[in-house]
Amino acid sequence: MNLEGRDPQGIVKQKEYEEVREQVIDVLQGLRDPETGERVATMVLTREESVNIGWGDERTGDVVYFLRPPYTVWCGPLEDLLTYMATERHLGEDWVFRDQSRVTGIHGYYLPNDRVDRFSNSSIFMAKGPGVKRGVELKKPVKLMDITPTISYILGIPPPRDSEGRILHEILL
Repeated sequence: MNLEGRDPQGIVKQKEYEEVREQVIDVLQGLRDPETGERVATMVLTREESVNIGWGDERTGDVVYFLRPPYTVWCGPLEDLLTYMATERHLGEDWVFRDQSRVTGIHGYYLPNDRVDRFSNSSIFMAKGPGVKRGVELKKPVKLMDITPTISYILGIPPPRDSEGRILHEILL
């Protein structure tokens, strides 16, 4: 949200913040697929609630949401949308939810364990070098934020002050 006094071009007044945020949450929770009637959002949280899923710092948005695959949000010129997927009802709309199952290379608004067709947000993590065990298969997912603390530990230097990840001790000798 664009909060007055916090954000450079803030227009939402502090006294209206909670009400406006609740309205945004209500809209996101109320979005439904026009054909199936299913909800489009799988989870909608306030920043404070998002602490429970490992978010909620000062860089987290006021509202955190995840969409049900294969939906995504399109906010841009209609001509940038793949035209074979656009229909007459999309014309004039600023926000378009569309089937992303035939498109790759677009970051979705999904929970980390969601899949779109045969694609997911998952990636491969491999490590090799002095001090790293061979043949370890990790049971827990490695997050991008775990890499810097682990490399810092291997190098014997303190991790950056703001790093939040864990050291991957299970791969180290």
